[in-house]
Amino acid sequence: MVNDIFASSVGHDYLSCLCKSDPKGFESMVRSEIRKTINAVRDKESKQKLIRMQFVIDRTLRVYGDNRTARLNAMINLFWQGMNGLIAEHPEHKITPKQKTAEIVQLFHKK
Repeated sequence: MVNDIFASSVGHDYLSCLCKSDPKGFESMVRSEIRKTINAVRDKESKQKLIRMQFVIDRTLRVYGDNRTARLNAMINLFWQGMNGLIAEHPEHKITPKQKTAEIVQLFHKK
């Protein structure tokens, strides 16, 4: 599902260089990979959820333009909003805010 360039050990160096030398080309490649990943999902409900999630990410990041630090902080906030939503939807796990993220994720993968 993921392009070989993303999975290879040389991928990071290539992508980093591409991002600096051709930001529009990099963005185009990222968009293409996101579309391919979403389109590979067969379940209609899951696909719609991913489309909505990507829309929220795009809308949120658009506000910050090229400010990488602000974009990173926005992504962290989106992540925690999602985690808080999972916690609220599944009170049976008795998750506390002090638990490590890895512990929280493991709770949901046990299903």
